[in-house]
Amino acid sequence: MSDIVTWGVLGYARIARQSVIPAIERAENARLLGVASRNSDGLPTDQWERTYASYADLLADSDIQAVYIPLPNSLHKEWVIRALEAGKHVLCEKPLGLDAAEVAAMQQVASQHNRILMEAFMYRYTDRMRVVKEVLDGGELGELRHINASFRFLLDRPNTIKMQAELGGGALYDVGCYPVNFLGMVTGRLPQRCQVLSEIQQGVDTNLSALLQYDDGLIANIHCGFNAFGRTMRKSSATKACSVSTRLFWMMREKYICIPLREYARFPSRNRIAIRRKSITFPPPC
Repeated sequence: MSDIVTWGVLGYARIARQSVIPAIERAENARLLGVASRNSDGLPTDQWERTYASYADLLADSDIQAVYIPLPNSLHKEWVIRALEAGKHVLCEKPLGLDAAEVAAMQQVASQHNRILMEAFMYRYTDRMRVVKEVLDGGELGELRHINASFRFLLDRPNTIKMQAELGGGALYDVGCYPVNFLGMVTGRLPQRCQVLSEIQQGVDTNLSALLQYDDGLIANIHCGFNAFGRTMRKSSATKACSVSTRLFWMMREKYICIPLREYARFPSRNRIAIRRKSITFPPPC
């Protein structure tokens, strides 16, 4: 049996053509056999061996062992299940499903057919995340008491599916799922309480914050949105120390501005010193 996994891609989405297809082509143990698209006439003709006019045609190809699914969120369940039933292993873009019931249905089919089903949270496999996980698991921070995680960016592309409710659009599904996934990985359990505030435009959330509380008292904040300059960060506060990391989920360009702090009145305590014309750059080095 060959060690090379043959891949097919259902849909020529932006994330597929800019990130995942190049990654498959760079991998020593992978080969991109073909891509299926509703607009197959517009696909490149020299990047892969086979082009399919329908998703079903690709799934019927017995030479393909695994498929990557970057379709709109509302289509994940249908095509994940059809791919599993066709005997393919599946890597599906996040979020895997629109709710827990959809995910449970997909997991059941994967188990029945003895196929691998994986959600495409690539950040878990970066060197940065490996170090973060080692620190959190090593116990040097002490007992975790608070986690703050954010992923937001300024959405300036017109007619994007991210703003279409019927296709599973919205900030929580698109980027908020990263902080949610991180919390699940770190805590290994579900919160007992959750409170959410959000801003809704065109039927989808464009700005959302949630407060979660766990059975041991741990409190977490997650923030996500489409309406502000790009920002990904995570801060974990514990009983011995805290840990901060930026660009944890995505290596986006982030912009910080030095803020000159002019002379302030002296604080009443002798141990406090007035700040005089000092510039501070956020975030501080960590």
